[in-house]
Amino acid sequence: MTVSVKNIIEACVLIALGITARLIPHLPNMTPVGAIALRSRARFGTWGLIIPIVSMALSDALIGFYDLRLLASVYISFLCVGLMGVLLKKRPAAPRLALVALAGSMLFFVITNTAVWALSPWYEKSLMGLIACYIVALPFFASMLVGDQLFTFLLFRYEKSAKFYYILKNFLSTDHLPAPITRSTAHAATSKSTYS
Repeated sequence: MTVSVKNIIEACVLIALGITARLIPHLPNMTPVGAIALRSRARFGTWGLIIPIVSMALSDALIGFYDLRLLASVYISFLCVGLMGVLLKKRPAAPRLALVALAGSMLFFVITNTAVWALSPWYEKSLMGLIACYIVALPFFASMLVGDQLFTFLLFRYEKSAKFYYILKNFLSTDHLPAPITRSTAHAATSKSTYS
């Protein structure tokens, strides 16, 4: 990875985005951390995997830490998700973005909820207990799925998103419309046509 001011700024923006998104009110698991992991690996290579971990660690320091074993499963999950960012180099097409984001959501779901089943006293240690754990976690998976799809598209296609925003903004503005006819402008137009 080439160290440049641009790369440092982008890395800091991604870290700040992850922290902010976790601190403001949001649906459970609907944060851009998974998308940040994918973007960081695709953009900065292996060193980029540090970015989502730093973002998580700093935000957890503010939110509060919990069972370190379960916390480790979350961090490991985002590292594994980030590894899939290697599939998203060189401006990937939308279908690939969607599939990789989906795979990341599923991987996070399996790793973290298997850890909850194995390490917590809430579920019996059997196949039925594991299935029950997965069922209870489905609403969280649904919101994460939506968030991962949305944020992955925005982070990898932000140029197109920004272009669409400015096109829409210009379309909705009145700068390109003719000025309204007033008495003064009508008089000026009449005078010009009379004396020309």
